[in-house]
Amino acid sequence: MNCNIHNISKVITLTLVFLYTTAFANGMAPDSIDGSVITYTEPGSTETATFSNDGKVYGDKEGEWTYFEYIKLSENVGQVTYSFSNEQNPQPEVETLTFTSANGGTYDGVEYTDSTKIAQSDQYSGQFSITSSSSADNTTAFANGMAPDTIDGSVILSLIHI
Repeated sequence: MNCNIHNISKVITLTLVFLYTTAFANGMAPDSIDGSVITYTEPGSTETATFSNDGKVYGDKEGEWTYFEYIKLSENVGQVTYSFSNEQNPQPEVETLTFTSANGGTYDGVEYTDSTKIAQSDQYSGQFSITSSSSADNTTAFANGMAPDTIDGSVILSLIHI
């Protein structure tokens, strides 16, 4: 009996160490935002950006899109640059995302007057949330007994019986 309690204690300890390491080793900022949807909220306005796997991001309005680049700056900070290079007079925007959870956080943004990104025309900040654009598809797949396309961002719990 005492041996079983000791073994269960080992399993629980190993599981907690694994979960802690998995959750915090890479921080909360994702390595990539491809396939994600970010909703930006400022006082009085909300914008949604849907990030594809081909370097394009799509906005709320019909036909609204541009190119983006995402860089993970640190464990909890990422940066999105919207180039607007597909427009005649591009005014790039750079948004620094500070993740306070895996699902969102706060952001600070800068809009520039032209593609040199020297002169700023606007600064703004607010909150954001991030979700996977395929998460609904994966939930349906699990419900139907099929494997998901990816397990990125998932936590896998395994109990080892000794």
